[in-house]
Amino acid sequence: MSSFDIKLDRPERIYGVGEVVSGCVLIKIDQGSLRHRGLHLISLGRIAFRAEKTDAEAPKETTKTVDILSFEGVLMDGGMLDGETTIPFEFPTRPLEGTELYESYRGVLVSVSYYITAKLYVMGEANPIVQRIDFAIEVPQTTSLPMNPVDFTLSSDKLEPSTSTTPMPAFDISGRLDSTNCNLIEPMTGYVTVNKCTDPIQSVELQLVRHERIGTREERSEVQNIQLALDDVARGLPIPIYMMFPRRFCAPSAKTNLFKIGFEVVVVVLLSDNRMLTERIPIKTFRTTVGEE
Repeated sequence: MSSFDIKLDRPERIYGVGEVVSGCVLIKIDQGSLRHRGLHLISLGRIAFRAEKTDAEAPKETTKTVDILSFEGVLMDGGMLDGETTIPFEFPTRPLEGTELYESYRGVLVSVSYYITAKLYVMGEANPIVQRIDFAIEVPQTTSLPMNPVDFTLSSDKLEPSTSTTPMPAFDISGRLDSTNCNLIEPMTGYVTVNKCTDPIQSVELQLVRHERIGTREERSEVQNIQLALDDVARGLPIPIYMMFPRRFCAPSAKTNLFKIGFEVVVVVLLSDNRMLTERIPIKTFRTTVGEE
């Protein structure tokens, strides 16, 4: 066998809940023929949770899973293959009874993944030939959230008294996010302005941070960091904020019986001595279909 592949009709491999996933399995035999016992297709959607150990003998961390989508079908019965063969397939994206489909997401404590696996059982071989690809589920909301602009200020006047031998510089930094309700198909926009800072500045950055919770376990982790400005920026000059949300590493904010996912952005002004001035702003993420207002 020279090739064994799965191809989906949508190159981006993104589907909505209830849509039909369609594609084909491509098998190419360069020389001779191949006798087989059948070709099976399996699709699985699964939530994976990273849990802490429960006893002294268990590993430090374990992974628990919940299946939310399952499909299995026989695409070919046993027979002979030669040359190039294309076997079409399709299946609906329907949740298992008592569950629901969540958006594809790769986190630290929580991950939601969807896969298609093709298994070709070759005559005389104990194990099948296996090919697998992933696909994504997106879950738009029926209505979008309204714009919710927020202004923020970082000021040395608001700092608590410090006993450090290195005093903080005098600074006044202001800015605005055009909305803390963030549609994942649109960029986050706004600006930040360094009105005053007596120390030199290394950079101005924007971090996207996720907050995950399963049971009583919580964890914050950085999703991405973008640099808004480099070196000692001009005072009083608005620096634009423009950040796209990364697909699969960011999802709509969710609070379910199984897990909780939330996000925040952190405005970071890095001083020349590596000290940081930060402002945390909680956001709510959601998704609409393209073209929805």
